[in-house]
Amino acid sequence: MIRRTLALLALAGALDAQTGSMPLEQAARSVVLVQAETAPGQYQQGSGVVLGQAFVATNAHVVKNAYRIQVVKDGRSWQAQALCLAADRDLVLLSLPGLPLPAALPIAPDALREGLPVHAMGYPGGQGIHTESGRVTALWAFRGDRLIQTDTHNRPGSSGGGLFTEDGRLAGITTFALSRNSGVDFAVPVDWVLALIQNRSGAPSLACPLVVVERLLVDFGDLMQQDPGNEANWSRLTQGWVRESPGSPDAWFARGTAVDQAVRSRPEEPALRESALEAYRRTVALDPGHAKAWNNLGADLDALNRFPEAHAAFRRALEADPGYGLAWLNLGASLMNTQAFEEAAQALQRGLQTLGDQAIAWARLAHCEMKLGHPAQALVHYRLALRYEPFRAEWWGELHRVALRAGDQALAREALARIRTLAPELEKDLQD
Repeated sequence: MIRRTLALLALAGALDAQTGSMPLEQAARSVVLVQAETAPGQYQQGSGVVLGQAFVATNAHVVKNAYRIQVVKDGRSWQAQALCLAADRDLVLLSLPGLPLPAALPIAPDALREGLPVHAMGYPGGQGIHTESGRVTALWAFRGDRLIQTDTHNRPGSSGGGLFTEDGRLAGITTFALSRNSGVDFAVPVDWVLALIQNRSGAPSLACPLVVVERLLVDFGDLMQQDPGNEANWSRLTQGWVRESPGSPDAWFARGTAVDQAVRSRPEEPALRESALEAYRRTVALDPGHAKAWNNLGADLDALNRFPEAHAAFRRALEADPGYGLAWLNLGASLMNTQAFEEAAQALQRGLQTLGDQAIAWARLAHCEMKLGHPAQALVHYRLALRYEPFRAEWWGELHRVALRAGDQALAREALARIRTLAPELEKDLQD
């Protein structure tokens, strides 16, 4: 997870002299200042982009916790209402029927590419529109679409502004940067905004919700790793980040996750695992309370069968965050590797209190309970595991064995029938 150094370019005129082309001057007319009042007399500011005669697109984090929103342009202001929200993509639409400002024209879907010259326009500090120029440096896969990376060096206060092409077409909404001066900036594509507008009729009216799940901002690294197509981008980005910011624990943590991603695709290269360990050790040396880094360090040590070191790392993660469910589950799984079944069961139970949909954790807990001589509890927990993953033939096999041991003949027959359907070759092993 990328944490504190995500400098949110939150809170987003005359065009800069160096970019005085007519298409960009026209595009600038569609970029507005957004002021969100969170308490009487307390404001947070950002930018927005006019789309049609009724909508302004901005970032969800710009209007987070606001109870009143206004859009400002050239000394005039209009009251706005948050109409629909896509917090996981950090987007919100503001409703302003009849807004007398020109709408931005979107880029053609096939025109967005790496190397494309772009211009980011916003209201840094709320003091007038400003343009930062650069290029599209990468396109990231995310939920069936793309997230845009640029080197525009956006200033703090520009979030929610527009990312425009040379001909004044809107490519995206500027959203966040890795750090203030990194030149690694991100924008969500205009396609996402247009989809929100098309689906607006089915969305409830929102009065600037008090809770906004900023997953795109807070969990950027985790989200981008969900698609294998991002491996090269993530590796390249994290290499540059640790080179430019060697004192940043977040940079080293991101580097560790990038190497772990490479390990998954190239497990035959042991040097990669050692490189991941080094990155996580750098992270916790800089930030001893970085729970995720301790957890990931433990997972890599466990994969190398270095169990005592892994247990120590997981416990450090839990010292930093006692409610960290994944670290409890990982500790439990690692303790099982050393036959410490009672401690493993306790750790798994703690983790399942917050991550109760983890089927493999229920199966592991059931295995521990069988080893500890508690077949009735094992039956319950194998059935829970199979409720989440009903096609795991090996778990039906375990359930069959436990049912026989517990004297539940009906359940044993049910399990055997499922095995015949899913993996008939296992039936003979169970009957031997």
